[in-house]
Amino acid sequence: MDPKETVLLLDELERLGFTDQAFHVLHHFRSDETLSRHRAYCEVHDSFRTDGNNELVQKRLRMVLAAYKAGGFRSGKPEVFVALAEAAFRNTP
Repeated sequence: MDPKETVLLLDELERLGFTDQAFHVLHHFRSDETLSRHRAYCEVHDSFRTDGNNELVQKRLRMVLAAYKAGGFRSGKPEVFVALAEAAFRNTP
């Protein structure tokens, strides 16, 4: 998987209101990883290991974005993204 896609997903999600709080729920470390650190990590790598943790993060980000759009959410409230991130993590542990 291409890490550049993760950067694009992060950009779009952040514009909608996605925060570090939601990212903490979604990321495999589940506590101290930030959007900016993960973006920087993605920007210096050419690919993710198949079925590795970072590929799973990318899949979860895609799920959150798809659910937000499909659900008609518009508020940009952090708690909405936290709930969607939790659902994505539980779906793709």
